[in-house]
Amino acid sequence: MAKEAAKQEAALLNAYLFNGDDDLKREVLAERLTARIAATDETGMNVQVFSAERLRDPEQLLDALNTLVFGASQRLVLVKDAEKLTKEVSERVVEYLKSPNPSTVLALSASKIAANTRLYKAFQSYNRSSIIDAASVKRSELPHLVRQMAVQNGMQISADAARSLIERVGISTVTLNNAIEKLASWARGAGKQELSARDIAANVMSINEPKPWELGAALARRDGALCLRMVSQMTSQTPLGIFLSCLTKLREIVSVQALQARGIQGNEAIAAELGKQAWMLRETIAAASSFSPGELIHTLKEAPQVEARFKSGADADQELALWIVAVCNKGQIQRQR
Repeated sequence: MAKEAAKQEAALLNAYLFNGDDDLKREVLAERLTARIAATDETGMNVQVFSAERLRDPEQLLDALNTLVFGASQRLVLVKDAEKLTKEVSERVVEYLKSPNPSTVLALSASKIAANTRLYKAFQSYNRSSIIDAASVKRSELPHLVRQMAVQNGMQISADAARSLIERVGISTVTLNNAIEKLASWARGAGKQELSARDIAANVMSINEPKPWELGAALARRDGALCLRMVSQMTSQTPLGIFLSCLTKLREIVSVQALQARGIQGNEAIAAELGKQAWMLRETIAAASSFSPGELIHTLKEAPQVEARFKSGADADQELALWIVAVCNKGQIQRQR
């Protein structure tokens, strides 16, 4: 039955490039392709996997590509981490793609092969459909993806729990998927059908340290609870360093407000004035209306005194927490001590 189903599927191309930084997506693509070849393989000898780092001799790869297929309809030669191919091996692949072996499927899996490289263009010339996009989803789309992962594991997960999981383990889809699989197994044993934020906190150790720009984005949204959780995880940063990076974000918001006051509107126009790309300022521009200019100016004027308290021997963690709470809570800025 499996062999008959495989025959009914569309014919495979003789070369594929799985290109993008989503490790899980590339793994799934490779697994599906391997399963497709294995469905017609009676010997188990028609799948060969190479690591690009260890593939130094181009003849080794070419020998595998030109090996006669036996007991199957096609062979598969899979090269992982193809962005690490040596120039010599890469060039031989470029030549090979001009006339690939019709009984072999070559698949390169790479986190990033630039579109202007000879290797990428060789795949384009062979067949544009051979290039499969494996780029990661936007961070804003990750909670939805996590909820899909949970469903695939027979579980539901709340939106808050999905966001909490991302905060704790990071944005790697492989890591997120592994965490969901473990949580689903635990939840089934506990008789649960839905994972809550409390379940995440109790069962998932935080391995992801937030980046300063992530904290800045949360501060711009005035999400005090999230800011404080992030700060507690930023173990490689000093409280003073975190404070100074937050000030940078507030100054950026002030700059956006000043441009808007001058009649400059729209993300593209504002970004051009500040010498940045529009996507880099999307959250900042959206947050500009959440602060009154007076609030931010007061905060920036008070910054030297706050910084002095950090350096005076006071409890720096407490000072940072109080400052963040004051900034995030409307009406509290003017009451900073």
